[in-house]
Amino acid sequence: MNNFMKNVNLTLKTASIFGVILFIVIASSFATIYSIFSTESSIEDTSKLNLSVEELLKLQDEALSIRKNALEFIISGDLGYEKLYHEAEDKFEIELKKLLSSMQYKESTPQELKLPFESAMNMFNTWQKEIVRKQFKYAQNPYTFDMARVLETSQENQKYWEEINRLFMQIEIDAIKLVEGKVNEQKTSLLNMKIVSIVAGLLVVTACIASFIIINKTIIEPVKGIIHKFVVMSDYDLSMDKMKIESGDEIGKLSEAFNVLLERFQTIINSVKSTTGQMATASEEMSSTMKGIMGTMESQSEASSQIAIAIQDSSQQSQEVNSLSISSQRNVVAMSERASDAEKSMQMLKDNSDRIVSVLGVINDIADQVNLLALNAAIEAARAGDAGRGFAVVAEEVKKLAENVSKSTNEVQEEISGLGANVKKTSEALQGITNSLQTVHEESSKVTSSIEHQSSAIEEISSSVDSFSQQVTTLSHALKEMEEVSHSIANEASKLDDEVAQFKT
Repeated sequence: MNNFMKNVNLTLKTASIFGVILFIVIASSFATIYSIFSTESSIEDTSKLNLSVEELLKLQDEALSIRKNALEFIISGDLGYEKLYHEAEDKFEIELKKLLSSMQYKESTPQELKLPFESAMNMFNTWQKEIVRKQFKYAQNPYTFDMARVLETSQENQKYWEEINRLFMQIEIDAIKLVEGKVNEQKTSLLNMKIVSIVAGLLVVTACIASFIIINKTIIEPVKGIIHKFVVMSDYDLSMDKMKIESGDEIGKLSEAFNVLLERFQTIINSVKSTTGQMATASEEMSSTMKGIMGTMESQSEASSQIAIAIQDSSQQSQEVNSLSISSQRNVVAMSERASDAEKSMQMLKDNSDRIVSVLGVINDIADQVNLLALNAAIEAARAGDAGRGFAVVAEEVKKLAENVSKSTNEVQEEISGLGANVKKTSEALQGITNSLQTVHEESSKVTSSIEHQSSAIEEISSSVDSFSQQVTTLSHALKEMEEVSHSIANEASKLDDEVAQFKT
């Protein structure tokens, strides 16, 4: 078990400890709650029992009242007592039925009270039948009134009431015992509640003390040991012994990690001590080598500057030629666009001419129809004689107008047809011009592209030369900085040697 706990991680250990404490608290809480509910249930049962006893005692009082009124009537002969007897009897019957039919009586009244109560009620009813009714019957006749009094003092009547009183007394005694039993149950529940609370408190305190001991032994003491090791390490002392690993939890892993860290620190410090001297020697050799490289870099920088000047002149000339080529190319494009616009205008003119010719054809057809209608009108006017003479003149004028319109449309159609032929020739000529300009534009684009490639190549060469020159300059500065750094490294190596010498390994 001990070995198992050593290999359990801290989270599980802590969770187990707090789980035990939580279990104890929850168990004690449930026990306390159960005791509280038991006490409440007992109190509720006691309250119901008290109500049942009160009802039973109330019925007992009613029965005694009936007995008293019957006795007064028999002794005095006053009919008023007979009335009171019957009222008490009715009230007794109502209360008895109410009690027997109520849930309070059925649920909460124990058998110890029900049996003697029911026996008392049966005995009381028998007494009423066997004694009281006979007494009332005798009391109705003055000659038999004395017999009613004799019956009151008879042994049979005394026997009934001795049994009834005994049963009522038993009910009271049993009720007192039941109430005392319920009270004792409540006291027992309260005592159990106190015992559970005390035991739970002791268990919680014990669990807390055990938890503190376990946490102190498994967490706090190992952590203090690790802290002590780190404090010793902070004083440049690496000659300490390694931590003992006694568990497989986080503390054991931390101890193992500390041992690895200590071993690596010792290795690093020993390595640094052996390499600081080598660093100083290497830095001096590197400084002398840097000086030789810097002289070579300065010569290359001067040569690259001369090459850059020559390339820059060539680049300016290429840019001038490229500018002229681009300007020529733009002019060709503008001329080509204008020729294309003129060609489009000619095409639109041709399309409009075709539409006009079509419209003129429609007008010519309409003129022919009008001419035919005028001829028919003239024929009808001739048939009408003198009455249609005026209409014939109008028909003749309409006919002439239709002939003139037809003639004019034919002339316009011929002119437009000639215009369409000229437009077609002009459009074809413009198409040829556009094609020629397109060819010139393509050749000019090729020239421009070649010049741009040449200019780009020159720029790349110039950029490369500039970059080389900058790199040479940068390298020269870097070499100077490296020379300074080598001196600084030598100084720092000396300081590092002094610092490392403080560590004890």
